[in-house]
Amino acid sequence: MVANKSLAMYAYYRPINNNYIFAAPNKVYDAINIQKKILMNEECKATDIPGKLGLLLSAPYGSVDGIVSNIIELFSENELTLDKKLSIQKEFDEKYSWPVMERKWATLFGLAKERLKETD
Repeated sequence: MVANKSLAMYAYYRPINNNYIFAAPNKVYDAINIQKKILMNEECKATDIPGKLGLLLSAPYGSVDGIVSNIIELFSENELTLDKKLSIQKEFDEKYSWPVMERKWATLFGLAKERLKETD
């Protein structure tokens, strides 16, 4: 995966509609999986997860100063420690791995299906 060789993931989306505001879960998932920082605009709702794990660098969309500041911080930081990487991997496995998310999605879709039946 090319992302493994990168310094960070980048996910900036112009917050003009819900599709962009709720964007980036694939990049978030990848960043957590490979324990890389992710640069995201703070309007994206998916910033919570990498933020809790210490992987998020964010700024308001369009803030050149904010992006520059994040890039400077990214280059000035040391590599994540092995303990931190293991902690992130553990969190990923317990909360966001495919088997866990598959159950969550199945539950969500099951509830949606039941609600649709109720309205028929």
